[in-house]
Amino acid sequence: MAKHRTFNADRFLDKFEGNESLIRGFVELWSGRISLEPSSLDVPRFKEWLVSGEDEVKDEVLEALYQVYDLCTEQGHEVLVTACAEFNCVPDAANDLPVECLSLKVRSENEEAFTFAYDLHRFEQAERFTIYRGREPRQITDLATKRGRFQQRLGEEFKGHKDSDRVLVRCYEEGSYVISSSITKNA
Repeated sequence: MAKHRTFNADRFLDKFEGNESLIRGFVELWSGRISLEPSSLDVPRFKEWLVSGEDEVKDEVLEALYQVYDLCTEQGHEVLVTACAEFNCVPDAANDLPVECLSLKVRSENEEAFTFAYDLHRFEQAERFTIYRGREPRQITDLATKRGRFQQRLGEEFKGHKDSDRVLVRCYEEGSYVISSSITKNA
């Protein structure tokens, strides 16, 4: 997995005072799997849940929050705007949301645009690149299953070379091509 910026949840969540509806929309993504009731959720209650909540999805929610926070920079704002334009979504028509609110809103309302922005941002921060090209073009069927197997195989390979099997693979189709990127994190 990618390394995240140092995250201060209190300071980050304080940015949502007056914009609690954005936190509610975010929490609704886990509806039926989380013990929080989004309709009455406020910042202090969400902070309390982050500290003492015991839901199985807590790690998933935290990972999503870390990703949202990773885009809360000037460069992150730029890639969010670029991704929104690419996916024809307008989460902030008045252009007055702080980047924290914009990032959470895009994550909640258009996960595909958010993932695109997050991957672009991580790509810009990469220290090294290696490009692999297959011997010949081949049709890839059942992309999700093959992506999972590819991620597992890369993890096994990197375990021996990088002392870590933590690998994240993202794929998307562009015309007749499948574009794949992977990120590794040293242990």
